[in-house]
Amino acid sequence: MRNHRAKLPLGDEGTSSSRQFFTMDGLDEVAISTLKAANIGEDILPTLSREDIRDLFPGPEHFLRRKAIWLLTHKEEQGHTIPVEVQGSSADDEQTDSSKQDDPSTSKFLKLPSPEYVLFTDSELQHMRRTYFEQQRL
Repeated sequence: MRNHRAKLPLGDEGTSSSRQFFTMDGLDEVAISTLKAANIGEDILPTLSREDIRDLFPGPEHFLRRKAIWLLTHKEEQGHTIPVEVQGSSADDEQTDSSKQDDPSTSKFLKLPSPEYVLFTDSELQHMRRTYFEQQRL
């Protein structure tokens, strides 16, 4: 007689740690099964770096999956604020200081999106490779 428990997919043993893999909203079955096979739960997922996620899901076919995992775990880091110094003459600063204090919409912070991935097209890569080898010949 065959063991019927072997047919059960992982996570059906009834433990709470295995069920938390299924509470990750926005992930597809491949991502869930890969994370489960690597024994990565929701508590560990935010600590993964981009390189860790790339190691789990290598190749360009998993790009959107990696991006979804990164966005899911780093929702609070979507918008970064970077302080920007206003440059100008001191005479201009003295005249506009009172007007800046009156206008609450003036801000010294610039909000930039987080650079997640840098993508290069094939033509850009071919151009750089050609340029590199031409410079090596000189």
